[in-house]
Amino acid sequence: MNSLDRSPLAHTIQGACETTNLSRTTLYEAIKAKKLKVRKCGNRTLILHEDLKSFVTKLPARSV
Repeated sequence: MNSLDRSPLAHTIQGACETTNLSRTTLYEAIKAKKLKVRKCGNRTLILHEDLKSFVTKLPARSV
């Protein structure tokens, strides 16, 4: 089993911040702009792992 197989199916906002090293503000701005899809389960906001990965890989590349 590789590390991708052990990834959670979904992340909370806090978990997505920890996974991506992005701030809550950045994630909420992406959600508001409909660049990042979320799901709701009661009061909990969840981001599917695939959606989070897709969002991060679509961020613009920048050479330093």
